[in-house]
Amino acid sequence: MNICGIYTITNLIDSKIYVGYSQDIYQRKSQHFSDLSKNIHKNIHLQRAYKKHGKENFKFEILEECIKEVLAIREDFWCRVLNTHDRKYGYNLEPTNTKVVVGRSEETRERLSKTWKDKFKNGYKRPPPSKESILKGKETWNKNNVDNKYGIARNKALKKSAIKRMKEIYFLNILGEIIHTFKSLSEAAKFFNTKPPIILQTMVDYRKDGRSAFYYKGFKVVYKKDYDEGNYEFKKIKNKNPIKIMDEHKNEIEIFDSTLKMSKKYKLNRAWVSKCAKNGKQYKGYYFEFFDPNITKQNIE
Repeated sequence: MNICGIYTITNLIDSKIYVGYSQDIYQRKSQHFSDLSKNIHKNIHLQRAYKKHGKENFKFEILEECIKEVLAIREDFWCRVLNTHDRKYGYNLEPTNTKVVVGRSEETRERLSKTWKDKFKNGYKRPPPSKESILKGKETWNKNNVDNKYGIARNKALKKSAIKRMKEIYFLNILGEIIHTFKSLSEAAKFFNTKPPIILQTMVDYRKDGRSAFYYKGFKVVYKKDYDEGNYEFKKIKNKNPIKIMDEHKNEIEIFDSTLKMSKKYKLNRAWVSKCAKNGKQYKGYYFEFFDPNITKQNIE
């Protein structure tokens, strides 16, 4: 059975008292001591005292039973009698208000419930929040969370840290020429409409043997620092031998990093392309030739 009324929490060491009210006193008691044990109670003075003296030195008592309509009035009365707003005698931080209306009557609840149900049945929809209310909410959130781990101050620090960690990278073609330059992997991922971890995973796979360069979507990718120092090496990818396609007079038409890409573009049989490239034979009016991916353009010409 729920007990509605006024209760107290008394510190047995210094006799300080906290006065409160509830429509279910025993449930409120459980909530109080649960928050105190977890060190998350909203009353900081009561929380500090509980942490200092321990649960065994605090006593919970029912001071008075009353109807819910006069709860706020009776709380204010007992706070004044026991002088619990004075830090020397009590823990009540917020001033009590005798004009507070506690809860709604059953009649009011039923009437409001019926009104809203009828509205929604007739197709009523809650209006979306206005731009002004959204902006006001953002400003309030930012103001209250400047020192929070998700606040503005931390976000700025994270951005500065991210800028320091950013490494410029180059995307090279099979001839070693710089095709794309990006300030970071994130920027490269946006360009290729993918996610940074996907490109990073490719890098990890090819860094297992100590190489600092890797392939992605047919490009050789290397960090600018390694490229400038010449401290990189490309691992040959299985089944991705660079190949060039030539016309019947053996004039170069185009270079691909694999037979698969070339076969798809020119609609050729991949197996026949590989055989003709090795034997030097013509296939559907084309000649093919494999070459070293690390060879320079001048050597090819």
